[in-house]
Amino acid sequence: MTGITIKVLLGLFVWLALPSLIYKKRRYKKRSPEYFVNIACKIVGILIIVYACIDLVKWLFNFR
Repeated sequence: MTGITIKVLLGLFVWLALPSLIYKKRRYKKRSPEYFVNIACKIVGILIIVYACIDLVKWLFNFR
């Protein structure tokens, strides 16, 4: 159960906080488009949360 909680928190961090951290770190003149970074972080974060939900369903029904 702890692993599922950690996966959900990691997914939320990647989805919500990581794009703003990437924008602050990059100070180049030629930056990658911000919308690409935002979309990529959202997709990865949602995939991590979906994976955690699948693990939660497996844990609830005791699949092996």
